[in-house]
Amino acid sequence: PDYVAAAATLDGTLLVAYVPPDHTGSFTIDMTAMSGPMRARWFNPASAEYKVIGTFANTGTHSFTPPGNNGTGFTDWVLLLETQ
Repeated sequence: PDYVAAAATLDGTLLVAYVPPDHTGSFTIDMTAMSGPMRARWFNPASAEYKVIGTFANTGTHSFTPPGNNGTGFTDWVLLLETQ
């Protein structure tokens, strides 16, 4: 119940990671799997709103920490990484 499930396109232009409510803390993404600089956003599944995180290079790794309560008392979020 605390496992972050993630999938990326073969061409490295999109990554989607679901962070379930039971997950705590940050998780790390290998940015070298991506095809170029990535725009990172949190998607709130409760409100269907996005929170922009920033732009990240496709080098090394990066840790992402979910924003916390999504407005419903739960802490599930979806991380989206998309090429710019």
